[in-house]
Amino acid sequence: MKVEFKDTEQGRVLVIAGRNKRIESEYENYPDPVSTEQLKSLIVGRHGNEKFFKNLSKNAMTNLMNPRGENALTWNVFQSLFLLDRWDIFFDSIDIISGQTLLNHTPGNKKPTIYFWNIMPGAGYFNYHHARLLYQEGLCFSNFWGMYFCEPDCVVFFDNLILLIEAKLKSPFETCRKKETDKCKGYQSCYLYQHFMTHFKKMGYTYGAKPLEECHLDNQLYRNLRIGQLFSMLKSSAPCVMVNVLNEHSTNFVKQREQCLKFTRRLMDPSLSMEFTDYYINTASWQSIRRSIEEKNDGKSRDLAVLHKYLARHPDLQQL
Repeated sequence: MKVEFKDTEQGRVLVIAGRNKRIESEYENYPDPVSTEQLKSLIVGRHGNEKFFKNLSKNAMTNLMNPRGENALTWNVFQSLFLLDRWDIFFDSIDIISGQTLLNHTPGNKKPTIYFWNIMPGAGYFNYHHARLLYQEGLCFSNFWGMYFCEPDCVVFFDNLILLIEAKLKSPFETCRKKETDKCKGYQSCYLYQHFMTHFKKMGYTYGAKPLEECHLDNQLYRNLRIGQLFSMLKSSAPCVMVNVLNEHSTNFVKQREQCLKFTRRLMDPSLSMEFTDYYINTASWQSIRRSIEEKNDGKSRDLAVLHKYLARHPDLQQL
């Protein structure tokens, strides 16, 4: 399967071509070359990522250039950990719901592959695995199926597990846009209902009834869950870990933490779970990551010290 970007008279297009079909989707990227001045929001990766910046969607790139943007925060933290190969800092941070270490898995020795908003740093390639699932599942790129284009924020493919990161700074989890516009028809047209039908039925859904409120409120969480399932299938059933990273000092924090707790319990409940035996859902925070850096940095890494300082001084991560 071939995945590439093309510039056409109509604009930039993402092409996914296989033996039997070809999918083309308009892809609105950031139109102008990005200057060093515009990248002051980044503490790493200002140079050598021209193709990455060019292939990011316009919305993702605009938010990345905002010093207080959610994307800038996500990039600075996880690209730093990737470049330093210090995933132990993230895995050993504390799950803010269970109070335990975030993840007990030990990544393999091979350096992972990482994507931010479906684009690979440096090379600028589109996430091949995401493109493949879109191709095989017959999904279009619009909101018609309930799966949006740039989900989740960061995906890391280790040789023995898949890590999906959904980062939140101030914004709530996204709800179902079709429900908000009164266009939801439940299982008849909803991609999520079709794949989680057994799950929703055990929660009390019946054919012809109004869609469950959980599908609306937890729409983004279910979308990421489905993407993780598909990635796991494509990667020979590698365990998939979805981590929601919250901001303890956001006005949405208490509500989001409770939402993550209920969602995790619902999916891990033996009476409701389906094929989630190799799927893990955890909840971290930017503050717990900062505390992990404090505990694990022996003072020898200047780059870790820079990351810690960045998190400690970020205006939106401070006590209200």
